[in-house]
Amino acid sequence: MKLANCFFGKVVFLLFLLCFVLISANAQIKKAEAVSSYFYNKYTTQQVNRYTDNGSWSYLGTSHSGAQGYSNYGFSPVTGYTTSGSWISAPNASAGATYYGIGDAKTLYKYVAVGSAWWNYYDNGWEYDQEQYQKTATVTLVDAQGTLVQSNIVALDGTYPNNGKHSDGYWYIKGSVVNNAPSIEVINPTNNQTFSNMPTYNSLHISGSSQDLDVGNTITIKYQIDSGTPQTIQTLVSNGMSQIFGPLNIAVSSSLTEGSHILKVWAEDNFNDQSSITTRTFNVDRTAPTIPELSLVSKTETNVKLAWTSSTDVSGISKYDVYHGTMLLATVTDTTYTVQWLTPGTAYNFSIIAVDNAGNVTSSNILNVTTSDETPPTPPTGLSVLNKTLSS
Repeated sequence: MKLANCFFGKVVFLLFLLCFVLISANAQIKKAEAVSSYFYNKYTTQQVNRYTDNGSWSYLGTSHSGAQGYSNYGFSPVTGYTTSGSWISAPNASAGATYYGIGDAKTLYKYVAVGSAWWNYYDNGWEYDQEQYQKTATVTLVDAQGTLVQSNIVALDGTYPNNGKHSDGYWYIKGSVVNNAPSIEVINPTNNQTFSNMPTYNSLHISGSSQDLDVGNTITIKYQIDSGTPQTIQTLVSNGMSQIFGPLNIAVSSSLTEGSHILKVWAEDNFNDQSSITTRTFNVDRTAPTIPELSLVSKTETNVKLAWTSSTDVSGISKYDVYHGTMLLATVTDTTYTVQWLTPGTAYNFSIIAVDNAGNVTSSNILNVTTSDETPPTPPTGLSVLNKTLSS
């Protein structure tokens, strides 16, 4: 009973640890972005002026002039300087009035009235003494959208700029989506699994679900190992909802070398739109662990304490199985074990089998042990005299 409880407790702990590792690994899996089809409009590319406001005013001096201009101004990188608001002119302006005028889109003037308006008999008009300021903008020639060449070009997202010049020299503007890309969720395999030629470890299982919002689309689920040729897992007709695919069981053949490999799984539809690519790393290990050396630590009449050297393996050691003959006594993860409830003075033979994370196994040496016998023999009985003489 003690052996069973010990074995069960350690198995539960190992299962919990394994689940934690797998969940942590899956949380770190990265996915490439899904790609949908969009409408694009194609235009010629033309060069236009773009303006940059230099910010500060420069004082030009004081002059007399017919005070007139607008009460406000504006600036745009596309149009440069503009004026707006109320029209101000002498004699309606008052001292301190500020008004604006433009020489061109890149030059703006500010006027500040000084004193009172006066009549210029020579020019026959009202004038103000005014302070003059100037602000300028830098002009740069840039590429911009020209005239429409072709509309509603269907292409995968990212084929052309959203709103800009492409390498072919034309300007493109992205429109609405044509077709939704499918999505995919891979359930199996989990990340960082290890495979070998051993039963239950020699097959890679691929399964999951895919969804395409466009009902009637043909969805093809594909996979690729390393840089190999992509293969089809399954073909589905979209019903607009999540649909199960697989499982596909792939034999881990000898063509896969020992070491790390990359599995990619994705979905494509009949518009060549593609889901995100889910990546899984897996390992192939066909090499058995190193041999554990079994030795006796101590013994009593009913207990034998065993110890062995640690085995090593590229995929790690999963467990050690403790045997008496062909009988499995226990499965442990450390390198000692005490066998209990033995019979005094009895010969036993013990061995250890090391198991790696790919199911490969290695046997230790066989250790023959006879338990101690500290029980004295039973007292002899029935002592009697068979004959006697005069001297005895």
